[in-house]
Order: sequence, then C-alpha cells, then structure tokens
Amino acid sequence: KDIAGKIFPSLEQQYEIQYRNSLSKNFETLILGNSRIQNAINPDLMSKKSFNFAFASDSYDISYSKLKFLEKERGLIFKYIILGTDYFQFSYTNGASNPFKKYLSENELYSDAKPEKLPNLFSTDFNDKFNIFMIQNFTGPFNVILKSLKVIAGKDITIAVQKENGQLAIKEAPIGNQPIFRSSVKLNSQIKYFEKILEFTIKNNIIIVLIIPPSSKEELNNYSINDIVEFDKFIKSFLNKYDNLSYINYSNSQDFTLNDFIDMTHLNDEGADKFTIILNKDINNTLK
Repeated sequence: KDIAGKIFPSLEQQYEIQYRNSLSKNFETLILGNSRIQNAINPDLMSKKSFNFAFASDSYDISYSKLKFLEKERGLIFKYIILGTDYFQFSYTNGASNPFKKYLSENELYSDAKPEKLPNLFSTDFNDKFNIFMIQNFTGPFNVILKSLKVIAGKDITIAVQKENGQLAIKEAPIGNQPIFRSSVKLNSQIKYFEKILEFTIKNNIIIVLIIPPSSKEELNNYSINDIVEFDKFIKSFLNKYDNLSYINYSNSQDFTLNDFIDMTHLNDEGADKFTIILNKDINNTLK
C-alpha cells in the first residue's frame, strides 16, 4: 500500500517501499533521477506501465547501480528508461556512501566516487544530519518544509505520500522564496556513469528519454545563459552518438507557475500530474 507519514513519510519508509516494489511490480518503463524526478512523475498517468525509481540526491553512479541491481535480481523486464537530468546534475555524487549499498554487489560500487559522507540511514539523528547534507549539497531540506505547515491543533495532516508506484507525492502550497544554490560544473565521475547508463541501454536494446523537469524562475537564476547553452550543447553531443536517446527540456516551460511547486524546485502532486500528462503525450509522440 501507499505509505503516508503523519506529516511526511520517513526516509526509511521511502527507501524500503521503492526497493520492495522495484522487485515486485511489472513495468515497461523505468524512471530514474533525483528528487525532482521522484516528485514530478506519476507513473499511474503514463500510457506504458511505469515505475518511479528516482530518489533524493541520486547521482548517475546510483542510477547506474539501480540498473545493475534490477538486471541481477529480475532480468531486464523494462524496454524504456526515463532518465532525469539538470544543469546541476553532473556537479555532485553521493555514490561512495550510497544508502542502497546493502542491495548492491561489491563489484558494482563506485570506488572512484569520493563525496561528502552521508549519515548512517538508521541513526537516531539521521534526519538532522540529512538536512545539513541537503542544505550544503542540494536543496529543500525536510525541516524547512515541515516548519512551513499550518497544522490544525489536535489533528494530524498528511502532506506527502510515498506511493506504491515509486512517486513521492507532496500535497502542499508553495512555502516561499527559498534560496537555491546550484553548480553547473561537470564531474568526470558523473560523465563516466552517465555514459555507462547510455552504453547499458545500447547493449540491452532499451530506448532512453532524457528529461529536465519544469524549473522555477528562482531555480533558473542560478545559471547564466552561457551555462544553459553549453549544457544543451553537451547533451546534444550524446544525441549524435546514441540513436536510442531522446532529450526533452521542460526547464523553461510556460505551463507551470509557482503554485505547481512545493518549494522552488520540487513539483507538488497537482503540478506533477499536470507534468506527467504533458510528458506522456510528448514521449508517445517521440517514440512513434
């Protein structure tokens, strides 16, 4: 069943439901990426059976490991991959401290990834440490979201549900103009694992669609026009090399306003449904 915390499902619950269902659900399309993708795509609204395996701060080394994990445990039951990217996506890694290590074989861990160490998943102060990590390395720490809630005295409310389909659906209005700090630097390790993912799809005859989800103006303000032009040029260099790869950039889509976001970067559940309908139509047209 879908898991809903009284306010926000715990990270342990989110991790466990995703991995359990990645092994039990039947799906043609696998969705990978960071939390912007985890929130943004509702597999229930996709034409093809889909599973959202994206998670907070997932870098490309983790996405690659998830592919290898599924290949080992289930075989290749999927024919399509939707892979999230972003102007900042190549700028970080948390592979060496991957919280999913217990699911992975040692030879599929990333010995060349040296990020800031994540806290132990089940430590009592995990949430505080995770928030510090997110503030320093990502965006939208959970404590900021929780403190923004208007809770009716004596009543519990649910603002987020970790769904069986893998999506984290967040039900809340925008929480204000938060600062977001991004980098467009590209780490060699992340380029390497991005290419590993692409080679994996070629080897296994999988069609891959690379997407940037909708971005708020505050998010895009982190980048110069040159940053954006150079990133698109970088991605298009792979389009010329891999004929199974498509690229759709929604970062500047005019279909979305701040009311579609939970914060300056993550879509809320209504915004996600709106985006998934658009994405599904575009992918169906792309794959014709």
